[in-house]
Amino acid sequence: YPVDAPYTPGPTSVTAADLRAGDLAITEIFASSTACADEISEYLEIVNLRGAQVSLQGVRIITGSGGSAVITSAVVVGPGRTVLGVRSGPEQCNDLAPVADFSYANVLFADLGDTIQLRGPADVLIDSVDTRTLTPPISGAAWNLDAARLTAAGNDDPTAWCPSVRRIPCSSSELGTPGYANDTCSRSVDTDDSPVDTYDTITPNSDDLRTEDT
Repeated sequence: YPVDAPYTPGPTSVTAADLRAGDLAITEIFASSTACADEISEYLEIVNLRGAQVSLQGVRIITGSGGSAVITSAVVVGPGRTVLGVRSGPEQCNDLAPVADFSYANVLFADLGDTIQLRGPADVLIDSVDTRTLTPPISGAAWNLDAARLTAAGNDDPTAWCPSVRRIPCSSSELGTPGYANDTCSRSVDTDDSPVDTYDTITPNSDDLRTEDT
């Protein structure tokens, strides 16, 4: 997995208790797998927008479907950097555990849409995404926030999201960019009579994203 150059944390970090609205933003969500059980395949990515080094220890992940988890590990994120969180457990679909920055339990994202919030220890809302506004619901692909819209305000706009089109390296079929930079969301044009699918040849990040079956 291509990742950022190693980050060496400084001596002090903004703590979870000091985070304010917009300091973090959710940038990618994998909610529904076609290859594995959701319990071992879901993930999300979070970017640090604070402008300073941040500790995520104590940040809560809360879903509208009733899940709640606390990030318990001492994850330190440099300014402008993104971290990957995966479901904790003895096994991981798509072999994401070795590249994950943290794990969480007790949270499952509803396949047909959910609200996903990041909150501080004192219940301060830091960021929220409502995947029910992202249509259509997708399986086997992550929701990808446009690379040019990586802010807490940007991820409030449903048009800033699109299904990932790149295959997860350790998967034969699942699509997502865990550990990669996000794609630019462009208008997809299918040039044949079949729907756009994982067998299409895709030219990502173009102004006019064209696909054609092979």
